[in-house]
Amino acid sequence: MVQNLNERAQEMLREAESYMLQENFFFVTTFARYKTQLNILSQLETCIHRKGVIIESRGKIKQNPAVTEYNRTAAAANQTAATLEKIVMDGRMLANIDNQLIGGKPLETLRKNPQTSAEA
Repeated sequence: MVQNLNERAQEMLREAESYMLQENFFFVTTFARYKTQLNILSQLETCIHRKGVIIESRGKIKQNPAVTEYNRTAAAANQTAATLEKIVMDGRMLANIDNQLIGGKPLETLRKNPQTSAEA
């Protein structure tokens, strides 16, 4: 499951780059947090697979604490992913508005050559 999330994260990064968001502070910091959460999920998943969902501790049978942490981290990762999606959607919307305002010229070209936007 975490592998699919990592693949989706890479897709999100590529899309963000197409809207020039790779330098956006909020995107960069949120994406870094998301990658950390995915790493934690991967470690917890490994722990759960290795030790099982039910463990014995001090002669008592109980749920592996990694399950609770996994669920908490997954919920946080879902919220972080939603925030990233919103940042990317906002970037997409701004790129579309820019594209309409500048007569269909590629946004990246204009950002590299600002005087072109003044001509539009």
